[in-house]
Amino acid sequence: MRSTWTDSRLDSLNDHVGDLTGRVDTLAGRVDTLSGRVDTLSGRVDTLSDRVDELSRRMDAGFARVDEDIRGLRGEIGALNRTIIQVGGGMSGAVLVGFLGLIATQI
Repeated sequence: MRSTWTDSRLDSLNDHVGDLTGRVDTLAGRVDTLSGRVDTLSGRVDTLSDRVDELSRRMDAGFARVDEDIRGLRGEIGALNRTIIQVGGGMSGAVLVGFLGLIATQI
């Protein structure tokens, strides 16, 4: 290992340090550019997140309306079933009374 520094060695070291400084400056510029792109993408992600949240709220409201409509239909179907049973029972009773009347008149 050399123990002395000559002017030429110091000049060479200075040149290498200067090259490294230039490279560091170039990399710092690239990092700044990438940082700007990340900030832009972060803004886009925030916008998309807000849009997804709004869509989720709208879907929840839509499903709530559908659930309400289904509950209403179930009530209407239940009422229709009761009506069908009542009409069918009444008709069955009327037919039975008719047959009993027919049988009673034939005896």
